[in-house]
Amino acid sequence: MTATRKNEAPQEMTDLLLTLDRVVSRLAAIQQTPRMYGTTVRLYSTEIHTIQAIGKMPRANVTRLAKHMGVTKGAISQTIAKLVGKGLVHKERAPGDLREVCLELTELGRVAHRNHEAFDRQILSAFRAHCGSDMDEKTKLYLSVLQDFEAILQLHEEMS
Repeated sequence: MTATRKNEAPQEMTDLLLTLDRVVSRLAAIQQTPRMYGTTVRLYSTEIHTIQAIGKMPRANVTRLAKHMGVTKGAISQTIAKLVGKGLVHKERAPGDLREVCLELTELGRVAHRNHEAFDRQILSAFRAHCGSDMDEKTKLYLSVLQDFEAILQLHEEMS
């Protein structure tokens, strides 16, 4: 991995960054495209992942859900309001504490949750088919590489 000029990035690094840019662009396109998940409602990535989190943490409150998803309470509250409006989530007062609101999926929300779980299994199946018997090792490698990139980006943000 050598550069032709002193301050020039090596070709492998240039290729790596271009590939990363293509991967990020593809992920962004996937996340920006709403899907139905077996319902009559278009759901964006943030919405279906909120549904998934509520499905896995029944009766969670906004604070717990925001912490689990790594977002602010304000952000999760906006998403929940959209999901309530679309008929996928309903709010209930917690027994014994009328200030606390618990979140539950409606029947339509449960349909979306089940279909999203199936969607995730399809992606996992494609990953398994690609990696074959090396899946465990490649998963560890990919995780390590992505964690490195995350640390590099954080360092870059701190320096900016």
